[in-house]
Amino acid sequence: MDADKLLRDAAQVWQPPPAPPLHVAAARVHRARRVRLAVALGTAAVVMIGGGTVLAAWPRSVPAVPATATPEPTPTAPAPSPEAPPPTSPMPAPSSGSQPGGTSTAVAELTMRAREAALANGRGRTPITAEAVLTTASRAEQVLELGQVPSAGNQEVWVVQLRGQFVCDGCSRPFAAASPAGTVIQLVVGDTHSTGGSFSITRTPADLSHLGTVIHLELGALEVPPFTDPDPTATAVADKVRRQLVGIGHDDPVMAQAVDTTLGWAQRKLLGHTPYPPSATAVWFVELQGRFACGDCTRIGRATARAADVLTLVLDETTGAPLLKVVSNDRSDLTGLHIVKLDPQALSVAPEWQPAYASYPAASSGGDGGPAVLAGVLRLVGGCLVVESDAGPVHVPVLPTPATSWSAIGQTLTVGAQRVREGDRVSWDGGYVTAPTDTWKVPDSCRGAGQEYFRVSQ
Repeated sequence: MDADKLLRDAAQVWQPPPAPPLHVAAARVHRARRVRLAVALGTAAVVMIGGGTVLAAWPRSVPAVPATATPEPTPTAPAPSPEAPPPTSPMPAPSSGSQPGGTSTAVAELTMRAREAALANGRGRTPITAEAVLTTASRAEQVLELGQVPSAGNQEVWVVQLRGQFVCDGCSRPFAAASPAGTVIQLVVGDTHSTGGSFSITRTPADLSHLGTVIHLELGALEVPPFTDPDPTATAVADKVRRQLVGIGHDDPVMAQAVDTTLGWAQRKLLGHTPYPPSATAVWFVELQGRFACGDCTRIGRATARAADVLTLVLDETTGAPLLKVVSNDRSDLTGLHIVKLDPQALSVAPEWQPAYASYPAASSGGDGGPAVLAGVLRLVGGCLVVESDAGPVHVPVLPTPATSWSAIGQTLTVGAQRVREGDRVSWDGGYVTAPTDTWKVPDSCRGAGQEYFRVSQ
């Protein structure tokens, strides 16, 4: 076979297949798809390689943002995780305890104080709870109603409030309150390391959330005595005795007891004789043991000086007025008599006592009793503010309101522009009055506390 001839013949017969017609629009679409696919694959590779850390830390709560044709640069620093928020303190720390652990140290000190108060004053089976808050002295005075004027300033103080059942003879009480029992104890301290502050008992708890963030104090297990109502007779006698301790130098008594008897019996017991016929006036024969310095007391027995170990007061049972004051170094034999025991703490005249005071509205007129001056020392007797005059007698000052207020935190009495403490000398213009008028406010603890009333001029 002639191969050359065959190839020539086949070449003449074979023709290339016809090309399909060119569709330009379809070709552009196909090319655009290939370009977008390449860009997307490249973008994904860049994000996976350079931004893996950011994707791993992306908050689950934030919706994803669609990718753009030109992605923004990806940060390389890891974002903070929402699952680890910064620690927060349960309450602001005091300025003096800004160092690490300052707040926890203060809370520990306050818990110890609250526990000691609960053990010392708690009664009965009512659970005792405690809470604390950091605030300012002026705000504490307003919310706890410790005074009408925020005279204590804006220094930081801690307020601790205990709830339960308490009996506290030595606690400050609300104005004119006679009972030492209550369901709330409130402690205000400016320094958790000191022993100062205001310590009061009441029956109405304060809402401490008005002062700031409240912290609950864990007191642990507490064993307190059964609750017994305070003896109203002992409370009344103690109030009368406190009034008479003004002007008598003394430490707090270590023992105190009283007997309900007659003036004639008391005179025979102390002096060995009595006027005839013996007086049947009802009296309290009160015997206190401690150390007493009494300039106008009668000395009996082995007492050779004005200072002695035993003070005996014979007080009118109704008015509390002293009928006899005797010092000696020997106790009386009261065997066979009904003795009323007095808690020595109930006789304290310490300045921590939150006082009551007699007052009159400044808008009222008259009743001054004539121009006079009351000069002496401000004292706190039986829960009432009195003035021991330079002449000797004790007077109840009647102070103008609203210009007068008491600061339990600062332990100060403010009368107009004057601010004084218990034990300070005062000199007030006004007039002596034998009986209060209808417009006066005289708490029970102030009635009979002095020889006369003295209406202080505005």
